[in-house]
Amino acid sequence: AAGTRGVAVTRSGGWLGRAIAGPADENDPRVGVFISKVKPGSPATGVIAPHTRIVSIDGTDVSTSSKSQAVAVLKATGEVVTFVVSAEPDEAGFAQYDKSSKKGTAAPDQGPP
Repeated sequence: AAGTRGVAVTRSGGWLGRAIAGPADENDPRVGVFISKVKPGSPATGVIAPHTRIVSIDGTDVSTSSKSQAVAVLKATGEVVTFVVSAEPDEAGFAQYDKSSKKGTAAPDQGPP
C-alpha cells in the first residue's frame, strides 16, 4: 500500500541504531534512501522497519538525495529525529541496493557457489 507516515525516534546516547542505503552520488541511477538495517534493541527497533523508504528527515526532503546527503542531514539532527517514511517496507525499491539480490531481479541469495 502506498502512503507515508511520520515517526519520531529518540536517540539513546546519540545513536539511532539504523543503517541506511542510498545512491552513491548524483551519477548513480538509483533513486531513494532506505533504512537497510535496524539494530536489535536500538531506538529505531519497532519504530521503523528495515527496507522502509525515507521521504524526509526533520522536514528535509531526502527522497532524491544521495546516501551521503541523507547521512549529513541525519548528523545535523537533535535528540528526537522525525522521519517521514513509507507506510510499509518498500521491498521493490530497496531491492536495487540489496547486495544479496541479483541486479534487476529479486532472486533470493543462493549463497556462495
